Amino acid sequence: RVQCFESYCLVVDPCDIHIGKLGSEYETGDTYNNNIAVKRVREGVDGLINKSSNFKYDKIVLIIGNDILHTDTPKRTTTGGTAQDTDGMWYDNFIIAQKLYVEIIEKLVAIADVHIIHNVSNHDYMTGWFLAETIKAWFKDCSNVSFDTTMTHRKYFVYHDNLIGSTHGD
Repeated sequence: RVQCFESYCLVVDPCDIHIGKLGSEYETGDTYNNNIAVKRVREGVDGLINKSSNFKYDKIVLIIGNDILHTDTPKRTTTGGTAQDTDGMWYDNFIIAQKLYVEIIEKLVAIADVHIIHNVSNHDYMTGWFLAETIKAWFKDCSNVSFDTTMTHRKYFVYHDNLIGSTHGD
């Protein structure tokens, strides 16, 4: 028997964005930089919204983190110390990521209440969490936006009879 629901939960998980990553077509066969990263996320989120527009949502789960930033130190390394080729300075990349998340959340909250889950990750263990806390402070007065920014590596969210789990892994 097919069960029809009156409302649904949309899960949006733009992961492995790596703002600050620099990829050269000459070296890797493809170009990647901050402009491409932001464009892909915008297109991906818009695509999910458009493709699911026939559903009525009462909750949206937005998973953030997951290597939103490419590096975790001013010396252009990951949390574990691996040197990275970068596009831009760490502080500019942080602001680019912050603006992108604010834009996405404002778009999603116009559709339904949003619960944001931060997944810690291996490229930006500290800076990704700092970013999540900044976004949490940005929306502190928005009653229909909630957050899970704990440092737990596996996160869970219950929607009716469904358990939604997420993790970045390392």
